[in-house]
Amino acid sequence: MQEVTGSRGGTPYQKALDLQRRKNPRTFVDPEAAAAQVRMRQLVGSRILQARTRLGLSQERLAMQVDASRTQLNSWERGRASVRPLSIERLCEATSEPVHYFYGGPPSDNHPRPAALDPIRALPALVELLLLYDRTSTLLHAVGRNGHQIDAQLQTLRDAGYFDVINGS
Repeated sequence: MQEVTGSRGGTPYQKALDLQRRKNPRTFVDPEAAAAQVRMRQLVGSRILQARTRLGLSQERLAMQVDASRTQLNSWERGRASVRPLSIERLCEATSEPVHYFYGGPPSDNHPRPAALDPIRALPALVELLLLYDRTSTLLHAVGRNGHQIDAQLQTLRDAGYFDVINGS
């Protein structure tokens, strides 16, 4: 098979590309290379989004951890902007994922589950919430606003033994 060079052969599309390449060699961007760059930005962005949601982080929180703005992180997640190597390194530290994960590799198994999904790690927050709920119930009962409804709910919790764990009984 003979290789087509210049604008003597090939499709009209190939001829037009060759003409653009010869006219503007410095600024010519091959459409296939540009499309590959867009696909890579979209892949990296989707992996950033997956890692962020898996860890239960907001865009603001992750952006703060990687020293970027929320809008910049949003641009990365949507594939609108390329992520610089230093930012990839910071993303790896913030998400406990290896570099290859962001470029299509498998996720790491060594990162912890988010506290919201881990009942053991969420227990202190639950106890604090129940104590706050008990104090709020007492206050509302004293004020007279829906105190009877909250007292009934607290009694249900007491009957179930939730406060025995808190009081050490």
